[in-house]
Amino acid sequence: MKILAAIINLIAKLQIRASLTNLWTSARFRKAILYTLAAFTLLLILFLLFRNTILHSVLEKKCRAFKEKYNAELVIGQSSFTGFTGVTLENIAVVPHQREVLFRSGKIYAHVRFLPLITGALRVDEVLLENTMINLVRHGKKNNYSFLFNTKDSTGNTNGTTYNYAARLDKIFSGVFSNIPEDIRINNFLLRATSDTNSFSAFLPAFSIRDHRFLSAVATSEKRIQRICFVRGEINKKRKLLNFMIYAASGDKVHIPYIESKYGFRCEFDTLYAGLHVDGNSSELDISGENLISGLVINHKKIAQTDVAFKKIALKLNIKAYETFIELDSSSVISYNRFAVNPYIKASHKPVVKATLSIHKVFIAQDLFESLPAGMFANFEGIKTKGKLRLFVYFDLDMRQPDSLKFNATLTGKDFTIVKYGVTDFRKINGTFSHTAYVNGLPVRTFDVGPENPAYTTLEAISPYVKEAVLISENGGFFYGDGFNPEAFRESIIANIHAGRFVRGGSTIDMQLVKNVFLSRNKTIARKAEEILISWLINNNHLCSKEKMYEVYLNLIEWGPGVYGISEASEYYFQKKPSQLSLSESIFLASIIPKPRWFKSSFDENGKLSPRNQGYFSLIAGKMIDKGSATPQDTVDMIKKVEIKGQSKIFMAKDTTHFKIDSVMME
Repeated sequence: MKILAAIINLIAKLQIRASLTNLWTSARFRKAILYTLAAFTLLLILFLLFRNTILHSVLEKKCRAFKEKYNAELVIGQSSFTGFTGVTLENIAVVPHQREVLFRSGKIYAHVRFLPLITGALRVDEVLLENTMINLVRHGKKNNYSFLFNTKDSTGNTNGTTYNYAARLDKIFSGVFSNIPEDIRINNFLLRATSDTNSFSAFLPAFSIRDHRFLSAVATSEKRIQRICFVRGEINKKRKLLNFMIYAASGDKVHIPYIESKYGFRCEFDTLYAGLHVDGNSSELDISGENLISGLVINHKKIAQTDVAFKKIALKLNIKAYETFIELDSSSVISYNRFAVNPYIKASHKPVVKATLSIHKVFIAQDLFESLPAGMFANFEGIKTKGKLRLFVYFDLDMRQPDSLKFNATLTGKDFTIVKYGVTDFRKINGTFSHTAYVNGLPVRTFDVGPENPAYTTLEAISPYVKEAVLISENGGFFYGDGFNPEAFRESIIANIHAGRFVRGGSTIDMQLVKNVFLSRNKTIARKAEEILISWLINNNHLCSKEKMYEVYLNLIEWGPGVYGISEASEYYFQKKPSQLSLSESIFLASIIPKPRWFKSSFDENGKLSPRNQGYFSLIAGKMIDKGSATPQDTVDMIKKVEIKGQSKIFMAKDTTHFKIDSVMME
């Protein structure tokens, strides 16, 4: 059989050669070849004679199209061919209308492909830039770069209801990779950004891409402080692959300029690596990314009051784009030190925003606590635990129906125990401890919380109306929760979406207690994260009973200007003991907990409780009636029954210009 196959192949080759020989001996075929060669030679001669004219025509067309699209001038001082298909442009500038120059270059050399050029297109495979500057300027609301994002749509089309994610991303990535020349050389490149309050610059003395690889030093300058870092990497346009690394000289950190002066956000790191690979087509696109950052240090007043340090953060992202949505596959990994999660995210925004987030992870507990970033969780430094933890998070939002938001978040332990406490022993709330109250970040008063303080009131000595009203108002599920209330958090998200701004938080009584006992009063992301984790830790390990936590909470929180604890509050407002407070008085006290220093806003100019409080009073009283802790008779004329006395009335008289001081002093 093998011999037969070889004979057949030999016969086929002989037949092909015979056919080609016959074709070449054909006079018609020889004439076609000669005419083709003559036409090509003629085109080549014409190109050599008129190539500068062709070049000028193409560039003029590009300049007109640029001006029409962006309302800005693309200026090219001189242009000419260098060699056979090399193009040199000199004195190039991009000048927005009535704005400062955005781009300027002394010389740009590009090696142009011949065949695309004669058809009116520019395809570049080699580039040289010399003495180039990008100049970003912003003064007030005016700048010289926003025109790039506000292009004119000559078709008059508006955004439709369709949005093909895969097609758009494929077009972006294909356009970027296909237009990157194989060889790039850049000499003396300057990026300068200037605003009303700050300016910085980044300078590349020399940069080149050869054989898909690049390496360059970058010198930055801001407020007369100069730094040097290095960038190296690889880019392969055929494989649609890009990776790079940014690092500083030995012993130094890479400092991100401008954002600290502009936004008060400091960010620096030792090494940053990022990799990107794109595969697929306009119907299904796969985007793989790898990121690693080591020695990251950030600082911002909204994050924490001190530097927050991350040793090593690694991300492996597998993103899939389809026609109607884009998703982060659950095979993706986000890790920090020894702690890692596999999130799943799905999002779309046409016709409306829809988003889904899901995380489900079981891990060794100590891996979490040892991975907590320094500067964010000071109370946990040195803590030792054993056992495992299970994290579950689910979030699903349709902006057409914000009220249908689905949200749940739980952290459960399996054989989890605390072996050794770190900086803070969270059991201290069981005894007497010293507490310092803060106002606007400044300490105003220090007092003991616990039985050793004569003003401390046990839970049994507090009016049941107070206990029930505060529970309903602040955290109805306090005695059954683990410190974090997903439903309350869900409702706060919905309220904030409807308002278009932050109007409501999701803190539980546990979190408020933790904030007062263990944390600063600064509103930061770090504090909120510690609130949640400490609250969970106390509840999960039964470090303190719910009754004791609630008792400490009522004796600790602020109830007015300089008024702390239920004993002082009942005396300050009603000259009563906590056990003597009525239903209406208890609901009033519950109403001022969110803003205790603004209690006077609940009253009108005559010192009477404003009727606008009726809705709140009816809501709380109704829930108390449902639970059997109040009767309908108790709720009659509640507003009228609130009559403040003593120090609170004197405070209002001194602090409110419309209040009738005479009537206050007569009582």
